[in-house]
Amino acid sequence: MKFYEAKGYKHYAPAYAYHEGKPTDLRYNIDQRLGQLSFGQVIDNYLFLLTNYPKKQSLEGTQWVIMPYKN
Repeated sequence: MKFYEAKGYKHYAPAYAYHEGKPTDLRYNIDQRLGQLSFGQVIDNYLFLLTNYPKKQSLEGTQWVIMPYKN
């Protein structure tokens, strides 16, 4: 995160859908909505974040970082 912030980006690392909370709690209380979650819903969520956050941003996922553009 500090790498991107040093370059002028605001960094966001939102939780994956239905994974809000402590990992230890989530292991014992699995959200039942995960069974109905589609890949399209995940993509729609990230698109929402990208279009509603400030323009100069980085958005971190599990294995990747999306940076729309830098001025």
